[in-house]
Amino acid sequence: MPKGNPNGGPGRRKGIPNKVNAVTRDRIQAEADPVGLMIAIAKGEPVAAAVSKDMADLAVMQVPTLDQRLQAIRWLGDRVIPPVKSLPLVLDLPDMRTAEDVVVVTAAILHAATDGTLTVEDAKDLASIVEARRKAIETEELERRIVAIEEVRANA
Repeated sequence: MPKGNPNGGPGRRKGIPNKVNAVTRDRIQAEADPVGLMIAIAKGEPVAAAVSKDMADLAVMQVPTLDQRLQAIRWLGDRVIPPVKSLPLVLDLPDMRTAEDVVVVTAAILHAATDGTLTVEDAKDLASIVEARRKAIETEELERRIVAIEEVRANA
């Protein structure tokens, strides 16, 4: 039987953990309670901690530091309310049908970033979208020119 996933492609499908990760996840699920541990740390309750890497079997009860407690609270909070990836942008921009329109939109994005309407990250994201549109306009224009040249040659 050929190697690879059952759909005929090479390797496993995207999102399917490899054997080592699957075994590790199963073991964590069976033997550990990561959320319970984070709650205990956030509360400041003593938790078992290994004495050293060499003596992992030997553990002592240790009270988490304030920094560890705050980190656990942050981790738990991110599970309850995940951080926002991005927000919708409200920016009035003209349609981009020509290269001149791209220049106008690029100037508007630059102005919005410099006056604080947009963050620098949002401006970069918009600029990459504008660049993709510029390439599409350029490709369309080049195709139109090539067709026109071919028609002139065919009629000559």
